[in-house]
Amino acid sequence: MHDSLSPREDLEYEIVVSDNGSTDRSVEIAESLGARIVHAETRGYGAALQAGIAGAKGTYVMFADADSTYLTALRSGWRDRITEAFRALPDVSWDASP
Repeated sequence: MHDSLSPREDLEYEIVVSDNGSTDRSVEIAESLGARIVHAETRGYGAALQAGIAGAKGTYVMFADADSTYLTALRSGWRDRITEAFRALPDVSWDASP
């Protein structure tokens, strides 16, 4: 999780964690790593997904869940692959200068 939340200077993004009534320390851990928490009022996967998307501030949304269902194919270097995909979008400008 820590590597996923580490900042990138060449990509502007936010990490939103949609909490759906977890009872472990996942909210505390995510907050300590800089994620913004959205609390889903209604229980269930779909409700958590909708709350997270609704709570996102960006134009584009990428999502994953705790069991890495969506990131399995991208496990190694997934942020670099996502960065390259966003760079290919015609309406996105990139400036990686410091």
